[in-house]
Amino acid sequence: MRLVAEFREALASQFEMTDMGLMCYFLGIEVKQTEQGTFISQRKYAGDILERFKMESCKPMLTPVQERLKL
Repeated sequence: MRLVAEFREALASQFEMTDMGLMCYFLGIEVKQTEQGTFISQRKYAGDILERFKMESCKPMLTPVQERLKL
């Protein structure tokens, strides 16, 4: 925790910032921090896009091409 506090102080000395606790969103990316690790996703962004184009009730579909395919 000491290193985190020192890092926060170093950033605050160089940039105008506010400590708002654990990060939930950053540049449109959802961040979940758990005991098992930190996970990021764009679920909210994808949901917003579906809503914008009125497609939120569409059925999900698996990836239509082979994964990791070298083209």
